[in-house]
Amino acid sequence: MNTYGELLLRQFAEHWQDLAISTVDGESIRYGDLWCTACAVAESWQAEGLQPGDIIAFKLPNSYRIPCLYLACAIGGFVACPIVPTLSEKTAAENLETVKPKRVITQVDFPLVTAGDKPAFHELDSHQPFLIMFSSGSTGRSKAICHSLDNVCGSAAAFSRLSGFDETTRLYHVLPMTYMAGFLNSMLAVLVCGGRIIEGPQFSMENVADFWRYPLQSEANVLSLIPPLAATLCRLTRNPETLAKVPEQFTQVQCTSQAIQADLRARFMKKFSLPLQDCYGMTELGGPMSLQSRDDATQQNEFSTMIEGPEVQIRSNEDGGSELWIRSPFAMLGYLKDGELEDIRDAGGFIDTGDLADYRPEPDGERIRITGRVKDIIIRGGINISPGRIESVMSQAPGVEEVAVVGLPHAYWGEQIIACVVGGTGESELLNYCRESLDGHEVPDRIEFMEAFPRSFIGKVLKNDLRDKLTA
Repeated sequence: MNTYGELLLRQFAEHWQDLAISTVDGESIRYGDLWCTACAVAESWQAEGLQPGDIIAFKLPNSYRIPCLYLACAIGGFVACPIVPTLSEKTAAENLETVKPKRVITQVDFPLVTAGDKPAFHELDSHQPFLIMFSSGSTGRSKAICHSLDNVCGSAAAFSRLSGFDETTRLYHVLPMTYMAGFLNSMLAVLVCGGRIIEGPQFSMENVADFWRYPLQSEANVLSLIPPLAATLCRLTRNPETLAKVPEQFTQVQCTSQAIQADLRARFMKKFSLPLQDCYGMTELGGPMSLQSRDDATQQNEFSTMIEGPEVQIRSNEDGGSELWIRSPFAMLGYLKDGELEDIRDAGGFIDTGDLADYRPEPDGERIRITGRVKDIIIRGGINISPGRIESVMSQAPGVEEVAVVGLPHAYWGEQIIACVVGGTGESELLNYCRESLDGHEVPDRIEFMEAFPRSFIGKVLKNDLRDKLTA
């Protein structure tokens, strides 16, 4: 077979009797149980007349049944299309209209099938469409991103190796399983190495105060977080026993979905004696592209190590920026539009990430540092200004909890710098801090204090919505 799909089959065969998923409800699902349940689901769909290549959408909260649905699609040759259940009805309807699925699943009640002897595994069609994952929509309308099983299994295997995952990995899972990081980083990457997923309550502001009760009672040794959750844990965790046990139990804390601001890195390290290891990725390229080593994260130098496989190019744009282009063997088949796949690779097979970056090819691995988004660059008086640098510096000011910097039109300067701040001690104090810590052309023209920022379902700040709010 010689595909990454074969790797998935091999792991299920080798770990047939081993635990694949543990739930907070006390259920223990073995690899064999997961496989047999998925086979039963795939057979039921076939009996109902669904054909290979049909799109099956599911809009469900986290549970062990979601991995079963993904696996059933792989076994039966169907195309899985997860819809995040917290999306607005309008956005969910737009996504479904884009893909026109043959089946939409909003409730599941299929029983767990207890595995017997290993079955005769049949070859999976690894190169046909298997997954349609929607982008977060943080820079506009969500896009339908289509991947093959080979793409996602290859990406998961490469990320698993870079993370040091193996059969002893016990990853505590709280991200949406219907989102790329919740599917690939913290689910598939664990299964392709024979580790175990420990399912926790999906992160929400309602349950975050009780966050540590479940993972500290489990055998979890890896955490996968997003910056808003990490920041909230820093504010709310005070129990001395918890603070002592976290660094004893966990070997790494991966942080994904958006850049980690400098102050959050420092606060998390001080609070938990563990560094936040930044994970950079892009759904179009197959998910995670790089991960900070524990040493890099501890030193807070913002560089991370690339996974094996992708190739990097840094291209200068007309404004002198260093744009990041990547050619990856795990890249998407294309965007699904009107029933056709749109390929966005250039003639050399590279994809424009839309990010600005520094790149260091080194003997022990290629390393990158994301410095900002091309679309976010502010041009004030003809000078390119990185919001990311301003955000990183301002996040370290006394009392500041979070910063988001955007540009707004200005009659004289072209654009003006607006710093939106949660927390802080006052405008004059914060502006003085900026004048002391930033270059003169980087000092914000205006500071807007807010209680919270508009966010996507995964916690990304929606800067387009922020601009609209400032100009309303």
